[in-house]
Amino acid sequence: MNSKLRICAGSAVAWNSFVSVLLLFMGYAYAEFTPPRVVAIMHSEYRGEGIGSPSLYGINMGLESNITTGDTLKLYREKKIRAHINPVRIYIGNLTITDSDVGLAMGTFEPKKTAIDGPFIRHKKPMKGDFVVPVLTISSNVLFTPGSAELRGGTLGASNETRQSFQKIADFLQFYNPYKLIIEGHTDSDGDEVFNLDLSQRRAEAVRQALIADHDFIDDGLLDAVGYGESRPIADNVNEESKAQNRRIEIVVVWENVEQVPVENLDAGSE
Repeated sequence: MNSKLRICAGSAVAWNSFVSVLLLFMGYAYAEFTPPRVVAIMHSEYRGEGIGSPSLYGINMGLESNITTGDTLKLYREKKIRAHINPVRIYIGNLTITDSDVGLAMGTFEPKKTAIDGPFIRHKKPMKGDFVVPVLTISSNVLFTPGSAELRGGTLGASNETRQSFQKIADFLQFYNPYKLIIEGHTDSDGDEVFNLDLSQRRAEAVRQALIADHDFIDDGLLDAVGYGESRPIADNVNEESKAQNRRIEIVVVWENVEQVPVENLDAGSE
């Protein structure tokens, strides 16, 4: 092979190597985030703890996926309800992370009562393969004045604390690169149930609109807003502290175009 051919061949190899590395990098940069799943179950008796101690459930992601101790993850089970439609993911409860490391996090499970009582969830506790979904929770007291859906500081959240909360949501979105984010509004049980449902919807929509207006990279179709009113408390509404916990905005990751529904929205004859 003459010198010119050797140079051309060497250049081609170098260029192909460069393209391969570039494509590999682009694959990592633009790959969609894969949802964590339950991969291990440790019952209390196997850990040498007394009867009544909660079981621990291991998921296959941890610190590398921004999942840290104290986080709450929503747990879904994927079920094929009808043969001719896509599977749904049924929300059955929450996993609270008690320990997290790279590649593995452990947590305890708190069931969602309506899911456990429903006909579709025959196995009442997490199973291997169940999906877990990170949730970002922000107090409504930070974002809104009592009884109002108007953001503190105006539409773009001029108050420093409100803007910090919006930045958390934007960072959450950029980190997980989801198919969609659901902005959920929740209230305490004070006042009229219908008013609370409407208030929670208007608050969720206010957050959605502010995020779209304040961040160029957030597309209108990326965010859904839904209000649940007082129907999904995370604490008893017995005192001001617990009521404040229930007044919240939750940001929930959706990775794929697979419907996520609570079990009470399914009819019993569809399985």
